[in-house]
Amino acid sequence: MTQKSNVLFGLAALLLLTMSPSNSFASDSKYRLGLQGAQFAAGISGIAEISNPWALQGIVDVGGDAVAFRLLNRFTRERFWNAYGSGTVGFWDRDSYRPWGWWGDNALNDNHGLGLGVGLGIEYDWRGIDRSLPPLGWNIELGASLVPGFYLDLGIGLHWMF
Repeated sequence: MTQKSNVLFGLAALLLLTMSPSNSFASDSKYRLGLQGAQFAAGISGIAEISNPWALQGIVDVGGDAVAFRLLNRFTRERFWNAYGSGTVGFWDRDSYRPWGWWGDNALNDNHGLGLGVGLGIEYDWRGIDRSLPPLGWNIELGASLVPGFYLDLGIGLHWMF
């Protein structure tokens, strides 16, 4: 399967999931599927709760340049929002301009290998605004990564919660 067909398959799966109803809230949703831009990986994201307050997140870069795995610890759990800390490990193969975050003043990157990161974030369930909204959650986070230098990153994501 080519990268293009993998992306199309992922987007089709995301579209099908958005058509299914859900009655969960941010504090009790066990799975999330969506898009995430976080530290050195940005792309299709899946999150699974493993135990309270821990969750695992996988991110596959849309261009196939990076894959990251994150351990999330939701230290504040409310009905419509969560605060969390994250630890990230990832692998990347990037020989291009980074379209997001702060990366050497947008200089050409020639980086291959292992990256590590930490961060803090907030996740919010849109149904906190109006119960008739779909079960979508957005998150914003601030993190630091070593890829191989030290960088500060701003992350953002949108996930369907089920």
